[in-house]
Amino acid sequence: MDQIRAILTAEEIVEQTDPRYKKESQVWSAHKDLHPQFLARPANTASLCGLLKALNETDLHFNVRGGGCGSASARDVLITMTAFSDFEFHKGETENDAYAIVGAGLLWRDVDQKMEELAPGYVLTSSTLQLISARCPYLGVSGSTLQGGLSWLSSEHGLSSDPSNLLDVEIALMDGTLKWASSDPELLWALRGGGGRFGVVTRFKFRARKYAEKGLEAIRGQTNTMMTAVIIPEITEEIIHRAFKWYDEALIREPKLNAGTLVLIEVMHKAAFQSVERNATGWPRPRGGHVLQLGSGALYRESTPEIHALAVDTLAKGAKEILQQYDAGDCMPRDFEEFHDASQIFGENAAKMVEIKRRVDPKNRLAGAYSL
Repeated sequence: MDQIRAILTAEEIVEQTDPRYKKESQVWSAHKDLHPQFLARPANTASLCGLLKALNETDLHFNVRGGGCGSASARDVLITMTAFSDFEFHKGETENDAYAIVGAGLLWRDVDQKMEELAPGYVLTSSTLQLISARCPYLGVSGSTLQGGLSWLSSEHGLSSDPSNLLDVEIALMDGTLKWASSDPELLWALRGGGGRFGVVTRFKFRARKYAEKGLEAIRGQTNTMMTAVIIPEITEEIIHRAFKWYDEALIREPKLNAGTLVLIEVMHKAAFQSVERNATGWPRPRGGHVLQLGSGALYRESTPEIHALAVDTLAKGAKEILQQYDAGDCMPRDFEEFHDASQIFGENAAKMVEIKRRVDPKNRLAGAYSL
């Protein structure tokens, strides 16, 4: 641990007693907080690359937090990317050439504000992405994009991780090198829906489009919340009835699950998920067109091990009870609870994902949200 501290400046170390510690290590799901010994807040890419290279030679447990409302945590060192807040807008020679370079530590509300200031009349196609049951501006750019990127504009322009929207990614690898992923097409392919297991993204290059829309705000909850989102081909009356039957029975079994149990059925245009060929990105696109989102959990203070186990079991069985034909490969790569199987979610692309992972992170030091 002293070795890692030694390569950081005093300003780049956030101790548990520092007022910034709580805010920059906060998790959405309280039970996933591993209470890191300290936070590393690299000030620039050189510092980040040096930190990753050093961590790669240790057995310290670390993770990376983009800055939104995910649940990334670590027992030893949590890298917080909040210093990576740069933003550039390039209008280009024509309207179709407009793009923005977005720092990995920004939230989407920061991006919206900067777009209004620097590029009135434009928005990024992913400006209100969904990570937890809503497309909200308090989400982090990094986690939401790398996990697929469902937007209010997806019916028209696809997901934010589509090749037509996510043009490139600057990434720091575990060997301490920094590059734009377009120089390694397979790596860029894997990052489109494959999450943050391949390196630490520092900047995104997004296409910008003419549009007008408004975002939403929401309040966080301190709950032991688990989520799953399944892409389904159609929404029937039977599915709706079974979904709310699952919900009602869950609360009858344990009323304390009312804090985190939910059913959200989203009617989408087919183009939202078929905006690219199935294997055009690391996450193979399901053939469905709508989203069935389920959640389960209790307030953190009320979530005993027994209640938590019940919530996990309830959620694990939910989609199977609601859908007559359930395929784990139809789950979005956004939620990875203990019952999710990444090899099924990534399906025929799983082997290639493993191959790319071994190439760019041979020591398997970046844990990410799942393992293959």
